[in-house]
Amino acid sequence: MTITFRQLAAFRAVVETGTVTQAAEMLHVSQPAVSRMLSDLEHELGFRLFRRANRQIVPTSEGLAFYHEVQRAFVSLKEIAEAGRAIREYRTGQLRLISIPSVAASIVPQLLARFTHAYPEVNVILEVQPAPRIFEWLVSMQYDLGIAALPADSSLIAATPVLLGDAVCVLPPKHPLAKKDVIRPEHLADERFISFRSDSQFRFRVDAVFDQARVRRSLKLEARTNEAALSMVAAGLGVAIVGPFFPPEAAGGAVVRRFEPAITMQLALLQPTRRPLSRIAELFVEAVGGFVADAKGERGAARIRPARGRRARRS
Repeated sequence: MTITFRQLAAFRAVVETGTVTQAAEMLHVSQPAVSRMLSDLEHELGFRLFRRANRQIVPTSEGLAFYHEVQRAFVSLKEIAEAGRAIREYRTGQLRLISIPSVAASIVPQLLARFTHAYPEVNVILEVQPAPRIFEWLVSMQYDLGIAALPADSSLIAATPVLLGDAVCVLPPKHPLAKKDVIRPEHLADERFISFRSDSQFRFRVDAVFDQARVRRSLKLEARTNEAALSMVAAGLGVAIVGPFFPPEAAGGAVVRRFEPAITMQLALLQPTRRPLSRIAELFVEAVGGFVADAKGERGAARIRPARGRRARRS
């Protein structure tokens, strides 16, 4: 059995208008063309679809039953067309984003607020993992985009620098060192120090600074995120060097001071190179660009500044 969409459209138009003439006008075809399509459709189906009553053409009981099925099919087609329009207009879709913990609770919510305000119907999945797993999951294309500090550890990842910032020293309230404007490694000798976990790239960089200065710290405490480290410092458990990407209120009473030598962190937007960005992901990249432009304002001036540089692959 071969039934065409044009035959179904002609049948539906005749049922709804009651005449072949009006159906032909609706479909912008000739009256003989509609009659021929109806005849061919009846031949394919094996039963009559219409009977004549006075000057009108009326569906048979079989024709009415068939019309209800055709209507269901046309409703489904309408839903499919609407889904296509929604995709075209970015009213639906999914963004899969993965971020390092230190920015998942600070910068990422701000980025998502900007994005979801513009595209409220897009589903967003946010995963939080340490940097090595971010690279692994992006390479395996489980996520569309990642946010992490450079360098990226895979040549299969393209990295677009987003923001720069210098690490800071955080001290408990009323700590004697709070009187200083700048904290250096030697100031923290034998201080109880809150480190990041051993799988953190940032931990490695901080340790390298103290090793080079030959300064020993009391390493008894570890934290996974900026927020955890800041809370521990505010509670008087020790001092810490943390990344710059946290809102001022996250300090929770801890004293924030510049640290030298500078440990500069470069935050980047990461994507797998083996797959082009989806339309939704491209829109998120644009939202990130708007956020970076806003970072030039007063809020980001102290610790955070826009990164300058082209997209790069790091190996």
